[in-house]
Amino acid sequence: MPRLGRRRREELAVAVMAIASRMAEDAFESLDSLLGNHTCRPLLLGPDNDMAGRALGEDDDDQTWGRRSLVWLFPTIYDICKLSPRTSPRWWASSMLKRLSESRDAVRQCCNDLVVNNMQIRRQVDRWRRAADDMRERFEHASHALDDVVQQRDNAIRRLESAEADLRVTRSQAETTWRFYDEVLDADDGVACGGIAGDKDLTTQFERIQPEGPSFRVDRYAVEWQKWSFRIGFTPKEGLVLHTVAYDDGDRGRRSIAHRLSFVEMVVPYGDPNGCDCLGFIKYFDAHFTNYVGGVETIENCVCLHEEDFGVLWKHQDWRTGWSEVRRSRRLSASFFCTLANYEYGFFWHFYQDGHIEAQVKLTGILSVGSLRDGESRPHGTVIAPGLYAPVHQHFFVARLDMAVDSKPGEGHNQVVEVNVRSDEPGPANPHENAFRAEETILRTEMQAKRDCNLLTGRHWIIRNTRTVNRTGRPTGYRLQPGSNCLPLALPGAKFLRRAAFLKHNLWVTQYRHHELFPGGDFPNQNPRIGEGLPTWVARNARIDNHNVVLWYVFGIIHVPRLEDWPVMPVEMIGFSLMPHGFFDCSPAIDVPPSQPAESTTPPSPSSVELHGKSDVIAAIRSKL
Repeated sequence: MPRLGRRRREELAVAVMAIASRMAEDAFESLDSLLGNHTCRPLLLGPDNDMAGRALGEDDDDQTWGRRSLVWLFPTIYDICKLSPRTSPRWWASSMLKRLSESRDAVRQCCNDLVVNNMQIRRQVDRWRRAADDMRERFEHASHALDDVVQQRDNAIRRLESAEADLRVTRSQAETTWRFYDEVLDADDGVACGGIAGDKDLTTQFERIQPEGPSFRVDRYAVEWQKWSFRIGFTPKEGLVLHTVAYDDGDRGRRSIAHRLSFVEMVVPYGDPNGCDCLGFIKYFDAHFTNYVGGVETIENCVCLHEEDFGVLWKHQDWRTGWSEVRRSRRLSASFFCTLANYEYGFFWHFYQDGHIEAQVKLTGILSVGSLRDGESRPHGTVIAPGLYAPVHQHFFVARLDMAVDSKPGEGHNQVVEVNVRSDEPGPANPHENAFRAEETILRTEMQAKRDCNLLTGRHWIIRNTRTVNRTGRPTGYRLQPGSNCLPLALPGAKFLRRAAFLKHNLWVTQYRHHELFPGGDFPNQNPRIGEGLPTWVARNARIDNHNVVLWYVFGIIHVPRLEDWPVMPVEMIGFSLMPHGFFDCSPAIDVPPSQPAESTTPPSPSSVELHGKSDVIAAIRSKL
């Protein structure tokens, strides 16, 4: 499907706004011809006397255009928060808050909201910040929270949860913390934090160069690298999206692996019950999206594409003869970073020469912290600085994997198989009690496919094509290989699980339906309904064996904060892999040519220089055995 450029998107936005402004039933007839072969879901927010918002979009049942009213839908909470409730008498009644409002010593943030009787109730958070123009201001903006509760209709404060005495304590603790920052950040030479030098000037310069340029090719948004090909996409809610992922397998031609890969949801539950990204030759992609007023905005250089050296790809040495062969690994990375509140998240798709794809999330940024009185401690967090603690929390992400293993457009011949490695029972067939095997179970329905990771059995899942086989006669497939993972630690009755019920399992599998894109529903932050999204979809218990299937992989991490995570958290990484499993007849990395760094003083071995093709390598290996 062709990607909408900026000019075409502007034309479409103007036309949709003109249609939506009438909100008449006959106004939607022209949308099909207007959109052509583009999939689009325009949304119009237009508060009036009888409803808070109206949505213009596709009807989920018959896939036709129509008007759908969402009476519980409100403007985005971060936008409306700019209209500060500090005009409220309750705010100005606090002399401490008044002084805050008249200085640069506070920054407003907001978070979780709740809809009650079609009225949006929002908890807003003000945080102390010292008026500074250096790194201190950037580090400190997430410290020392002050809470207030706002009702959406008039944007007025209904309850001020921080008492005047608490505000004075918070200010005192903030000043204590700022003195701590000064000691750390002003350390010119000696010891700064725990024996770590104030700056690391001893590192030598490190450069990544490619004298002949990159080996990937780009045609607008189409990318080709080695034997991989895919298209770059971008949406405001998902960020980077990969389309039509395929592999060129020689005589077998271009083989499909996935229709669409993206990260579609993120949840960060907290356990406290109290309140130069790329190096080398780089190709950047701009993203165009339609804003809430019908205009088109562009994010320049938002997607980064580059190659990376990744160490050893494969290696073998014959200890009898001394013969050795080694190949270095190179990978192609497509990525983007985004700032969500106090955290930065980097989302990466890595393509490797052995045919596997790695999905990776990098977490960094500034911890969300709370204030402590002198001598106070909190069991649900870590004291990280004088007067500050960081709550224990989790980060969850959801990857939507619209798979198409060896499938042509419109075909639905995929099935999902669960694999568990189990020990054989003791007996005559297992006299030494050392036997174990991989057991396969076909997941046939959506309800059966609600699955969790199992470290004890090495559980993983294979997406197979039921019509295509490899040289052994087995179906071709790709394996979903979990990385480190966890499940929510909150009790089942936790409020956030009402809207994020998809976190209750690590894997969900559904039949493909074009409108099912987000596991928490289209508007999870303001949705009053329980179990919207994946839990509702799988309740129909549709069959998924030999169909066009979508896998929803939920992966998370438990973050127990460390002192070393403050004031800026070093990157932590989690993810998963899509690995060929019987997809190829042998290793697709066997024909990777040898490489030798130009600056290396070690002469290349004759055998390494002479081996270039797959047949040469295989023949050489056989001759050494």
